[in-house]
Amino acid sequence: MENQRLDIEQKRAKFAFDNKTSAESSNYDAMVKKVPAYIQTNGFVYTIAFLAEKDKGVFKTIWKWNCNAPENTMKLSSLNGKSENQFLATLINLEDEDLRLVTLETLALFTWLRRFVKDED
Repeated sequence: MENQRLDIEQKRAKFAFDNKTSAESSNYDAMVKKVPAYIQTNGFVYTIAFLAEKDKGVFKTIWKWNCNAPENTMKLSSLNGKSENQFLATLINLEDEDLRLVTLETLALFTWLRRFVKDED
């Protein structure tokens, strides 16, 4: 069990390192640092809806991890292969337990993303 946990952490770290920047976001570094607080304050679905409109780069990172990343062995089968447009619609219709799992997985990813983005200071 311990090796499996370490394996998913390594996969999250690799994905975060490979996605530490985004050409589609002028403020990617700052948003990566803010998203976990947004999720905890406003909820996952509302944060994703906000990002879909305001910051495509961060939204695409979350979408890639939860829908298309082969490294994410924790992803829900109901999200597997969804397009960006289908992602939000699918999240809205998830059962509470599934939404909680996606939220926790995304927060775990952001723990790694925050380590790799540049500091504003």
